[in-house]
Amino acid sequence: MAVMIGIDPHKRSHTAVALDGGDAVVGQLRVTADRRQLDRLLAFANPWPERVWAVENANGLGRLLSRQLLDAGEAVVDVPAKLSARVRALSGAGHKTDSHDARSTAVAGRTGTGVKPMTTDDPLLVLFDVVLERRWQLVSARQKTLCRIHDQLTCLLPGGAAKHLTADKAAALLRRIRPTDPVGIRRRLIVRELIAELRTVDRKIAPLDADIAWMLDEHGTTLCDIVGIGRTGAATILAVIGDPARFRSAAAYASFAGSAPIAASSGDTIRHRLTGHADWSCCGCRRMMSVAFSDCPVTATSACPVRARFSLQGRVARDTRNRRQGHALRAPSSQPPAACPEPGALVTDATSERLHDEA
Repeated sequence: MAVMIGIDPHKRSHTAVALDGGDAVVGQLRVTADRRQLDRLLAFANPWPERVWAVENANGLGRLLSRQLLDAGEAVVDVPAKLSARVRALSGAGHKTDSHDARSTAVAGRTGTGVKPMTTDDPLLVLFDVVLERRWQLVSARQKTLCRIHDQLTCLLPGGAAKHLTADKAAALLRRIRPTDPVGIRRRLIVRELIAELRTVDRKIAPLDADIAWMLDEHGTTLCDIVGIGRTGAATILAVIGDPARFRSAAAYASFAGSAPIAASSGDTIRHRLTGHADWSCCGCRRMMSVAFSDCPVTATSACPVRARFSLQGRVARDTRNRRQGHALRAPSSQPPAACPEPGALVTDATSERLHDEA
């Protein structure tokens, strides 16, 4: 049996523990996180030609190390931090040290269910992730700048500025304001600086949008054909989901996206709702996916959303939408929109329990 080497990664150091087939410790090493970390770990593992590396949180804090091991031709498995902590708790070891964490990671990597071997990432998907992360940072900075402009204009202009404010609109409003008191003059200067910052951020966002459009054309995705998903939304879905094969079942994907239907019945009322949570969060991507997939089937569930909110038809429509979201998200790559359940079709409690058991 191959030796399992568990790694507890940290920012400044990494701890590795090697276990034989009987889960006995045969080696232990602590290396500094630097340029020679890979060479030290490979020299440590040299006595065991048949070996597998189990890295805790390999897509998080251990991302760089796990990619270095993959590039060196090593076999690597990703062990979730929760699974490693569960193994440590069940082992009866009351001490939490780096060596105990590394040993628990090795045990979880050998015996844990759902632990899959890592593969080399698609460079295009990684590029999606990097570009989108920078774009979301700029969008967040833009929103903060707009809020500051609104705050200052409220003190300078009765009623403040209208919604959907832009740099040009703010500059036009500022030209009409001529305060004479020192406080007003200072506020006007602050608004001018904020408008300049807003224009700078807008200039930085524009080339990123062009890069996203080019990457989507290179990828060849058809997500943009779905009503409600734009270029940024499609790129976000691709970056967050990555390789669909990493999900062990369609129900696991629905649970990951927060769209697995669960029973919410009471008395004679039989209805279902979504889980209301997801295992990931990326700037409203889950909300955007839910809205997009709810519009997949071209059916009119309600003519007036406001009126339907207070009617039985509206409750049925919302319940049908929730079930349809869970069904559509279970097979995002191959399931056509026409295969979604028709409005009025009920998802039984047994079906809902089966989805969560599979997830």
